Amino acid sequence: FDDRFLKCFRESIFGSPIDDGRLSIVWPTADVAMRMSRRLAVRAMTEDQGTAQMTGPHPDIWAKFKPQLKARFCRHEPPPDRRTLHHSKILCLYDEQDTLIGVLGGSHNCSGAAWGVSEQDASVVMSFEAGVLIFCDKDQQRRVALEAMLPWSRPVQPYQGDDVPWHGD
Repeated sequence: FDDRFLKCFRESIFGSPIDDGRLSIVWPTADVAMRMSRRLAVRAMTEDQGTAQMTGPHPDIWAKFKPQLKARFCRHEPPPDRRTLHHSKILCLYDEQDTLIGVLGGSHNCSGAAWGVSEQDASVVMSFEAGVLIFCDKDQQRRVALEAMLPWSRPVQPYQGDDVPWHGD
């Protein structure tokens, strides 16, 4: 999970490697993960520290992230009726008016191995993951239903100050 991966990811999603601010990575901070999931809180005190649940950028790598990369991270705050963390990875697509146009849910991690990275003139994918893509098109009822199912509250808030991503170890 680095600048190279995000550049390739932006190019595959938006058609351009330019960081125009449209990408937000909604990931729980360490404090939210501990507060929201008893299972994670208990497992964090065990030997594997919850690594079977989910893992974000390692703290050593996070410390080296450039400010513009850190600025893409937003807090995962579950809606009041949900107090769990999700293991699935969800990609939401919004149009210029911030209207949801599609949701991709699956098992893909935030890594070049799962999404692919550019190697010379080809995109290399080392790990194939399963996912489901749902488009809303002009179906307002579907859009409302999808928005209600998202495991985080909107609008998302960028990480602040000492926020660090939850990482299993």
